[in-house]
Amino acid sequence: STNSTNSTNSTNSTNSTNSTNSTNYMDIKKVNGGNGGGRVCHTFGDSVRYPVKFDLKAIIDASIPPEKSMGAMETLFKKFEVPFAGWRQRASSGGKYISYTVSVDISSEDQLNKLYADLKKIPGLKFAL
Repeated sequence: STNSTNSTNSTNSTNSTNSTNSTNYMDIKKVNGGNGGGRVCHTFGDSVRYPVKFDLKAIIDASIPPEKSMGAMETLFKKFEVPFAGWRQRASSGGKYISYTVSVDISSEDQLNKLYADLKKIPGLKFAL
C-alpha cells in the first residue's frame, strides 16, 4: 500500500524490534474535523514492523464520566480485536480534561488507521495519540 500523506520521517534508519518507546517510529499527522476541531495524533510510518505495542493516550472532556469514556474505548478495542491492558487516568491541572492511557497491541497499519478513525467519534474526545 502507498501512503500519500505529506509527512517527514526522520527515523528511517531505526530498528523497531521489541521497543517500548514507539514514539521514535511515529510521524505526526494533523486530523481535522470531529470533536475538538483539529487534533494532533501520532500514526506509524513505514519503518514500523507489526505487531507493535505502545501506549495510546486519549484526552477527553472531564464532563464525560470516566466509565463512559473508557467503555467507549474498550468497545472499539474489542471491535477491532486490539488487545489492551493497564488503564491509567489523570485529570488536567485545571480539571477540565482527563487523559486516559492504555497499552495496546496493534497487528497492522490498517487496524491502527481504523481504530483512530473511530476514536474520533468518541463524545468529548479532544485528541488521541
